[in-house]
Amino acid sequence: MVVGYLLGLQLLDTDILADDDGGRGHAHFAHPGRWFKPERGPLTAREKDLIERVLTTFMAGRAAESRYGEPDAEGSGYDLDESLREWVSYVAETAQERDAALRGFLERATGIVQRSDAWEAVEAVAAALLREERLPGAAAAQIVEDALGGLRVSPPG
Repeated sequence: MVVGYLLGLQLLDTDILADDDGGRGHAHFAHPGRWFKPERGPLTAREKDLIERVLTTFMAGRAAESRYGEPDAEGSGYDLDESLREWVSYVAETAQERDAALRGFLERATGIVQRSDAWEAVEAVAAALLREERLPGAAAAQIVEDALGGLRVSPPG
């Protein structure tokens, strides 16, 4: 959730509630708008940018789990599955290209999560979620901004 927010995605809410698919929490982001209707094949620069930010966000759970200890295949597995099933095929055609792309998005997410300010935000949101189980987007965003000292990271592009 923190990485998506830092990359400029509009956070709706986040939780640590289990679901029937094995997930152990969710971050919900707003649809970017009617302009976003990507199709397989050439993408506009704006579409490609958004897809890359979404894929980096999907990989951030695994990056955070790795920094904290070990990846939780069931916890972040849904994000990887969703990335493989839907999103990465917009930017990579073959299985080899998709694997390489996902490794790149994981590296990007890891780079963000490794920053001390971003990790402080991850820990602050996690602590709040352990108390509340669910946070509205504005509350979670405020926690991130407080952890960053009020600095908001602008989306790329």
